[in-house]
Amino acid sequence: MIIKNHLLKTIRSKSTYFLAAVAVLDAVALVLYFNFGTSVFIPKLSPTVIAFMITAIALSVIVAFAGIKLPYVILYAANLFSCFFFLSSQASFIANVFVGIDGTSFSVAFYAIVALTLIAAALTLIAMSFIKEQFNTGSDDQNEGEKQKC
Repeated sequence: MIIKNHLLKTIRSKSTYFLAAVAVLDAVALVLYFNFGTSVFIPKLSPTVIAFMITAIALSVIVAFAGIKLPYVILYAANLFSCFFFLSSQASFIANVFVGIDGTSFSVAFYAIVALTLIAAALTLIAMSFIKEQFNTGSDDQNEGEKQKC
């Protein structure tokens, strides 16, 4: 019964909705990376990018339903690192576009992956702003009730 009440309280919190959006955005970015992450300039996918994206997806689901504070920071870092490692894995493609050898513009998938991971990081920060509301134990409510009695 305690677990059921905790899950219901967690699902009703505002941060859960943002963390669910983070999981969806990271999953879409991962699918895009699997489908469009390779090219003539990048023959294989980066395992580091995949690991950080999977970590971000798993942490967003765990944090949404477990009710612990620390993984918010780790989730934010995982989203940022997945974006940064994606950009570093695409260095030869980026250099090719800047020099204009075989291409003159970035692909839509490139923009989408970068945007999705950065939006997921921003949504993680927004979810972090609801931590106090989600983890309020009720002691503040008891103190306010005692103040009103006096």
